[in-house]
Amino acid sequence: MVKFENKCSFLLALHPENINNEILSVIGSAHIFVDKKLLKQKLHSALQKWFFNPEAYIKMAENKQDKAERTKIIEPGFIDKLNEMFKYRQVLRDLKQDIEQKDGLSEGYIRHEGKYIVDIMLPYRSSYMHQVFAERTKQLDTNFQRVINKARFENYTAAYNALRCKCETEYDFFMNVSLWKDILEQFCDRTHSQYGIVAIIRACMIVVNKEIWKAFLEFRSVTIHKESAKRRIKNFKQRLN
Repeated sequence: MVKFENKCSFLLALHPENINNEILSVIGSAHIFVDKKLLKQKLHSALQKWFFNPEAYIKMAENKQDKAERTKIIEPGFIDKLNEMFKYRQVLRDLKQDIEQKDGLSEGYIRHEGKYIVDIMLPYRSSYMHQVFAERTKQLDTNFQRVINKARFENYTAAYNALRCKCETEYDFFMNVSLWKDILEQFCDRTHSQYGIVAIIRACMIVVNKEIWKAFLEFRSVTIHKESAKRRIKNFKQRLN
């Protein structure tokens, strides 16, 4: 079993205290170099491509996909993943509460597997038979819900950890490869020593970490607003019923 938590140092790098410590430890000339207008424009453009990928949220039915579409490698953006992790944590919090405090049952659960099984068994109308199976149907629904909620909790946990691991891989690749190859190399020359280049990369990653926070908080705010609106509509409909 993969231990994802041992591979997720990017969350430590994004901690505000560590960002502030990095700001103080990097030499001032590196910060000045990174503040160049053209460099910042190039960096911002690269970050937008890395942060978001709307195409990942366009899902097509498998029978409508051609071979090229089915074999195409596609991933959500870095901020997309962080936002999904935020939503997963909310779901996991609610499921954990249901499992520990409500015997694995959730409010608003609308699936009725027990009724589905009985309906298949009884292709005819019979008040007596429906009365016989009423309690069994209710018990089946309850048991199914407990099993499903347990499976959902395990799957959401696996999905959350997988996204953390993917974010770590992307963060490391951007810091150690893309940042230099696609952005900084064209702004540096032979007068920069290896120590100077390392300082510039560190200064640049401070900017990147700040931009990650900014983009994530803005995206998260939109998500919270949408979820709040959904809850208000749901509560309003429940009051009407």
